[in-house]
Amino acid sequence: MTKIPGTPPPATLHLVRGEDAGVDALGPDAVPGPMCRIKVRDGVRVVAFTGTQLGHITSERQGSLRWTELSIYRTQSNLFVAHRVGVSCVAHRVDCAVVKDKILPSIVDMRSDEFAVEDRQPCQVCRPDIAAELDEDPDSIRGETDRHWAGICNDGVSLINALHTMRHGVRSLSGLASAVLSQASEHDAQLSDALNTELEV
Repeated sequence: MTKIPGTPPPATLHLVRGEDAGVDALGPDAVPGPMCRIKVRDGVRVVAFTGTQLGHITSERQGSLRWTELSIYRTQSNLFVAHRVGVSCVAHRVDCAVVKDKILPSIVDMRSDEFAVEDRQPCQVCRPDIAAELDEDPDSIRGETDRHWAGICNDGVSLINALHTMRHGVRSLSGLASAVLSQASEHDAQLSDALNTELEV
């Protein structure tokens, strides 16, 4: 997995991960760097733009096998881009009950921006010996893939709306979304205004 610093952004920034970004998940980011070329994924599609990262936050903690990362960018053309990744480093035996009926790739065939074989952690149910079983049969170990979503928004209000999710039939902002919006608003007046505008319901 390629390590790419997120603050300040380098000349080209690709698919930033939590451990790459170097951002304290509980506090504001440093002042955003200069505009640069950025690429994020939306499902299998790549979204490319010139912009700067306003905020990044992760729910990853020591020992995490799965977590969520959220980033907010401002493009050169004054759009907002939100990028959410459901990250997993878990590997399973091909016959594991946890992934029954799911189509997962062999970890030797994973995309280059996914976790490398040596960074994969065994499923806590099937508990494969990843290195040994790969040596025996390269197709026997499957990897969970990251889930990418990107939202392209015209203004701060649209961005806030895009980050709302439905949980148990209730539309709300997650703690992670609230935190990254607060972080990003430190560096963008329009987003700060949108967050501080009273919502009439």
